[in-house]
Amino acid sequence: DLEYLDNVSTPLSGSDCIGVWLLYKNKKVCYFIDLEHSAVVGTNATLFLVALGVIAGLVDFVNNPLLEKGVLTPIDLDNKVFLDVISNHVSFREVII
Repeated sequence: DLEYLDNVSTPLSGSDCIGVWLLYKNKKVCYFIDLEHSAVVGTNATLFLVALGVIAGLVDFVNNPLLEKGVLTPIDLDNKVFLDVISNHVSFREVII
């Protein structure tokens, strides 16, 4: 039922957790966000995080001349730019192993 997606007519409880593992030769780095539905107005945490990821990717695409021919995989994106955009809107945690 679509009424559960808006987080307005029926406030949602719980949260959404999204993250990424970056595997390097000498370490593994995990960035993740755990966002409460109550922290988002007019939508739910899942849709908010997806939209934020799209915006961060577009900001990098528009500002990065190396991406002039397009983006084939997420590895093509500059993770510093991506994290800067994300951190302006939500806090994320970093785990290094």
